[in-house]
Amino acid sequence: MKAEGSAGADREALNAAYEAADYDAWKALMSARGGKILELINADNFARFAEAKLLQSSGKDEEAEAIMDELGLPFHGKGARSGRHSGEMPSGE
Repeated sequence: MKAEGSAGADREALNAAYEAADYDAWKALMSARGGKILELINADNFARFAEAKLLQSSGKDEEAEAIMDELGLPFHGKGARSGRHSGEMPSGE
């Protein structure tokens, strides 16, 4: 289990990767966690995924959901988070 400060730093690093559309930085952060998201998001579709995450973080859930649908990903609006970090999907999905 990570310390709360570490989780916050991870979240900030993920947000920075989304803002910069930096697939390699995102992949490095997510590789430590694993999960199906790494099978679904790649260098070719990361920019759209990052756009969806930024839209979601600014409260534009409908626009974010449309992109997530386009990418074949489940959408979890802000109210649906279960304590997981932004950008993660449970590895069982």
